[in-house]
Amino acid sequence: MNSVVNLVIVESPTKSRKISKFLGGDYLVLSSKGHVYDLPKSKLGVDVKDKFRPEYVVVRGKKKVLQEIKKASRGAKNVYLATDLDREGEAIAWHVAASLSGVKPDQDFDFQKYRRVVFFEITKEAILEAFRSPRSLNKNLYDAQKARRILDRLVGYKLSPLLWNKIRYGLSAGRVQSVGLRLVVEREREREKFKEEKYWRIHAGLVPSKEETKAFEAELIAKDALPYEAKQKVLLFAGEYLVTKTSIKSEDQARAIIEDIKNYSFEVGKVEKKEVKQNPSPPYTTAAMQRAASSFLRLGSNQVMRLAQRLYEEGYITYHRTDSVKISQQFASKARRFLEKKFGKQFIPSSARCYQSKSKTAQEAHEVIRPTAAKDLLAVRKEIEHQLGAGEAKLYELIWGQAMASQMAAAVYERLVMDILAGPYLFRAVGSVLKFEGWKKIQKLKDRGQNAQGEELPEVGEGEKLKLEKLFHTVHQTQAPPRYTEASLIKDLESHEIGRPSTYAAIVSTILDRGYVGKEGKFLFPQDTGLVVNDLLVKHFPQIVDLKFTAKMEEDLDKIAEGKRKWVLVLKEFYGPFEKLLERKMKEIKKEEVVVMEKTDKKCPKCGSPMVVKLGKYGKFLSCSNFPKCDYAEFLDDKHTPEDEAKVDESQLQGKCPECGGELELKQGRFGRFIACSNYPKCKYTKSYLEKIGMRCPECKEGEVIIKRTRKGRVFYGCSRYPNCKYASWENPLKQRN
Repeated sequence: MNSVVNLVIVESPTKSRKISKFLGGDYLVLSSKGHVYDLPKSKLGVDVKDKFRPEYVVVRGKKKVLQEIKKASRGAKNVYLATDLDREGEAIAWHVAASLSGVKPDQDFDFQKYRRVVFFEITKEAILEAFRSPRSLNKNLYDAQKARRILDRLVGYKLSPLLWNKIRYGLSAGRVQSVGLRLVVEREREREKFKEEKYWRIHAGLVPSKEETKAFEAELIAKDALPYEAKQKVLLFAGEYLVTKTSIKSEDQARAIIEDIKNYSFEVGKVEKKEVKQNPSPPYTTAAMQRAASSFLRLGSNQVMRLAQRLYEEGYITYHRTDSVKISQQFASKARRFLEKKFGKQFIPSSARCYQSKSKTAQEAHEVIRPTAAKDLLAVRKEIEHQLGAGEAKLYELIWGQAMASQMAAAVYERLVMDILAGPYLFRAVGSVLKFEGWKKIQKLKDRGQNAQGEELPEVGEGEKLKLEKLFHTVHQTQAPPRYTEASLIKDLESHEIGRPSTYAAIVSTILDRGYVGKEGKFLFPQDTGLVVNDLLVKHFPQIVDLKFTAKMEEDLDKIAEGKRKWVLVLKEFYGPFEKLLERKMKEIKKEEVVVMEKTDKKCPKCGSPMVVKLGKYGKFLSCSNFPKCDYAEFLDDKHTPEDEAKVDESQLQGKCPECGGELELKQGRFGRFIACSNYPKCKYTKSYLEKIGMRCPECKEGEVIIKRTRKGRVFYGCSRYPNCKYASWENPLKQRN
């Protein structure tokens, strides 16, 4: 490789190709292809006795990459480190610089001689501007990343052996992921405790006295100035949940009220008409983008980040890991000019809109996620779809719409509130009409309920008589707090300042991949293993899964990045008490107590002791409480219901056990239903049970589509002819067909 004047290092090959186009022939842009140094996988890799010194090793496959970078750097006049602008990007830059200096990352070197280049978007203008004003490597930012990495390693590598010893081998615990798991577990238990109540509402269909005036509906809200509706705040682990219900508790009570109302005539009471302005929301942060993509595009958090990564690297959007709502004045000006030209001056406010973050930890030096250019959507969307794909195009449209709408005038509604009197009873009708579209002109997203009652009401005056057309009741039920989705879990993590934009997706994917949490449709629920792991941590290591403690650790990491705290001291404050607690708990915790999930009324047929439900390697099972003195155990078929019985394919249960001649039975295990010998535990013969969904394989047209499970327990659909046919789908193909 010939010597170059300027060497530029980025972390992505795509980024390398894109930036190369903007820089002249005097620049050679190479990619590190991600992190080049990390802690070893085979051991702790942290010397806790020597100021938590990390024992970094070259990442597998990166030795050759570093050699190429070193070779290119020889004779180079300048070395520019242009990795991402967050802590992970700073760490990659630092590690490359250390390698070029001939030392390991934990050793001292002259880091100020390297030129650090950061930018929020990959456009020619932004890249050239960044290279005109490089800075030095930021040691504080690097120390913050190093502290996070070591902290996570200490918790993971120290807690996991305890889980192996007390529950089963192969389990693991993470500092931030364990908090995510606890949120899911606590929500499930809050749902189980919630008592649903029925309540009734009463409505009136009314017609004004004027001819050709359409009917409208009003709802009963009070009698003798006492409201029927009440709102109750339920305190949850992660906040408050508002439950709304009425004091009408039975259908008989509703009917009695209706009969009484019929004795009175209806007339218009107070009429209030006012103009209501609805301002646009700010452009997306990382968490907001993930929530929107989940709601409108039905994408998982990892999918969203992969699509956003490609859009960023190809120069279509700004950096996609951010918690800031700051928007550049330059973009705001360009957007306003575009919007005025397209829609007219009335659709933009008198000055550019600025937004303020509600989070005290938001990195305001960063910017929102927005398009890099204020151009017409259709042309850019078509280009993205052609170059990258439909997923990227849809996400870009979402980002474009939010950013553009954020710089538009408010939508204006005319809101009409009409009180209607029927003797001592008070009804109310609420209507609103959109008078000026404002930002809704461009925002193609679904209305988020801010105009739930959008019915246009007739023009009536106070004291006007109304004709009763119908009087009826509707039954409702209070709803338990909803299960988390990936999007709502990320929202709560963000609101409690747990994790950062670069870690949200990883937190969710980790608890799913470990099998601690499962998914039903888009909703998350705790698996049995997750329940046991969470309960152990909550009982014995409460700080690890405490919201405030974890948020405080995140705040300390931020202070390290700001130069306000020293990373070694932060680790020391955490690790000292943690190590002592760990040593004590390893001796105190008894496995028999941890794995017992519940007691039962069933007696052991072998010794007469009570049977208990335990968590084993393959899920829950019934065990004698007198274990190990009595080793009796049996399968727990807790998911096998009478409804399932009708769906059993009896043909798969025909014949006898080939090993002992016993009857074959359907059992429930960790990975779903399977066939086993009725003489278990004397005979341990098993074979697979094919969970058919009643559909031919759409790929080979020969096999049956069956329900299968991954090693982590996640459901997917495959062909019964596997491995001859490799059809597989996460989505139920019956739903796809319909």
